[in-house]
Amino acid sequence: CSASLGLILELESKDIKVGVISNGAERSRRQTIAALPFAESVSTVISSEAFGMAKPASDIFRAGAAQLGFPPEQCWFVGDHPINDYQGAKAAGMYAVWFQGFHSWPEGIMPEKSSITSLGKL
Repeated sequence: CSASLGLILELESKDIKVGVISNGAERSRRQTIAALPFAESVSTVISSEAFGMAKPASDIFRAGAAQLGFPPEQCWFVGDHPINDYQGAKAAGMYAVWFQGFHSWPEGIMPEKSSITSLGKL
């Protein structure tokens, strides 16, 4: 969590907005974000339950970008799931970064172009 906090504070110091798009229940997502030490730095949170559509659907990523006030092409999305996060964000037009170490990259899918193993690499 300290790496996350450091990254969020650095982004905030550069006036870079941060949002969260997550598959799952609205209430639990809001509670999780509220418990983070950088909760006030998160500009928008979209849960698949509230949005009515889950990642990897492009619309949920485009909605996140719109809520932040940017076109998808000006947004980065960092996620740990190769399909739901990386492929979904990329299909929506975002610059996608795969956070390795949680889900394996599936065989038969074009390899990622951008990946990290820690937030410090971002």
